[in-house]
Amino acid sequence: MTAVIDTGASNAPARDDRWIAVAVLLAIVAFMAVFFVVPLGALLIRSVADRQGGFVGLQNFAEYFSTPALFYSLWNSLVVASITTVIG
Repeated sequence: MTAVIDTGASNAPARDDRWIAVAVLLAIVAFMAVFFVVPLGALLIRSVADRQGGFVGLQNFAEYFSTPALFYSLWNSLVVASITTVIG
């Protein structure tokens, strides 16, 4: 026969530990917002604007994809990646 002794201690974290966990989580979310979400949003807003800040929609993307230099740079990237994969 085995006796079980209740010491009153539980495996649940103390209330202070939960507040620390919430504070750390909020700090991480704030860091992500400041250093990732805000710059990404600014980039997306600028991508649909002209040099004076006026809205042009997808015109910038159409001009970008119509330049021949883009396809040359994509081809060079694929060649370098392929060579690196074969060598590496």
